[in-house]
Amino acid sequence: MKKRSAVILLTGIIIALMCPAIFVSADVLWEPNDSFYERNREKCTYLARSFYANGVGGFISLKTEPGANREVAKYENGTVLHIQFTYDHNGDTWGIGYDPGWVRMDQLLLKYDNISFEEEHGHEFYAFTSSIDPLFEHETLIFWTWPGSGEIAMAHEPLSSNRELESNWLTPPHVYRDSEDREWGYVPYFYARRSTWVCISDSSNNEIPAFNAAPEPEFRPPGGAGSSPDDLDGSSTGWLSTPLLIVILVIVVAVASAVLIRTFWKKKDKGDIGPADSAP
Repeated sequence: MKKRSAVILLTGIIIALMCPAIFVSADVLWEPNDSFYERNREKCTYLARSFYANGVGGFISLKTEPGANREVAKYENGTVLHIQFTYDHNGDTWGIGYDPGWVRMDQLLLKYDNISFEEEHGHEFYAFTSSIDPLFEHETLIFWTWPGSGEIAMAHEPLSSNRELESNWLTPPHVYRDSEDREWGYVPYFYARRSTWVCISDSSNNEIPAFNAAPEPEFRPPGGAGSSPDDLDGSSTGWLSTPLLIVILVIVVAVASAVLIRTFWKKKDKGDIGPADSAP
């Protein structure tokens, strides 16, 4: 009985310690668990954008650190990776995200996002002067990645659980009006979700058709068999560096020679035994 009580008490303490971390972690800047990043944190630049793999040979190779040869992961072109931080190394920019390892940024293709939309349509934004009260008239509020994307970022319900706080979050710093005269408000932050848009004119409609969808990405054509992004600088062949490949080839030749010599001498020794020698 005492042991059971101790286990229950210990479990309660662990849960109590974990709960604050769970609530706080949703709004804490994520950092990679990477030794090179930890040593060079101050030299890294925050990015937090998504990219497609777009390697020269039809795939990308993630390395242990910028400029390294050792591969830790490999992804085919078209795979989406989130890059959280970048680092400049000998004139090349490298990135790291949720996936382990570092990748050269010139082997990635930017995925169209809200920043891309702002760069394209920012000159059309204007200050918001209306009221956001209509947003609280619906049970569900639909958030989009950007106006006309056709991609729902999230749906929030029920609304008005904290009217004052949500009103502050939902008051957009700027708005955008589309060709159908719908007004869209930019929401920098809402319950740990950042950089989304709400269609103020039709806030609960989750079927607004895409009128500004992301353009189709154009990937590099696959290269020859065994080709790698590292072949750009001629420092490696396939997944192996040139010096390592030479060593492997020398070992293969040496082993093959030893096998041939051993086989040859065995045959020669057997051939020296004639019929006369084998008679009793």
